[in-house]
Amino acid sequence: MKKKILILLVILIVLLTYVILKIFVSKYELSKLEKYKMKSNETIKEEFSYKDSNYLLTNYYKNDSSYAYNNILFSNKDKYYLLETIDKCDASTYIKDNNIYIHCIGKSGDILKYTINKYEVTKQVLDFDYKQVNNISRIHITIDKLDGDYIYLRSVVKIDDSKNTKDTIKCSLETRKCEYY
Repeated sequence: MKKKILILLVILIVLLTYVILKIFVSKYELSKLEKYKMKSNETIKEEFSYKDSNYLLTNYYKNDSSYAYNNILFSNKDKYYLLETIDKCDASTYIKDNNIYIHCIGKSGDILKYTINKYEVTKQVLDFDYKQVNNISRIHITIDKLDGDYIYLRSVVKIDDSKNTKDTIKCSLETRKCEYY
């Protein structure tokens, strides 16, 4: 009987130590982040959660730019922490889990993929092969959806209006090749 109580006590101490360490580590990591105060003209474009953490994608315009400035923020108890800034980008966005897919309208045909891991953000440029969909205007694409294998893009602007082609394409996330959908 004493062995069982001792084992339970040890397990309880280990669990309590784990919880206390997790709280202190989380507060320490949060203290390393830059606190952020939203600008008066800044709007929340998307709010999303992943693994019990809350995030915001915001945008605002500076007086000297016609392009938007975007921020990825970590939100905690009505306080915001800046994780990433995306300058001069009127963004078409799609969020899936902890990934934000962004196309900067009016720029190249690349899709930017930002992956959030708690307080860190990594950026990847998805450069697609548009050879098979050569009538799509790459600078005017919007992101429609995403599944496990493909990202679906749309552009109502065509290179040549006399060609009868679809507005929607799908691009393989593996091979990076695109085709009409």
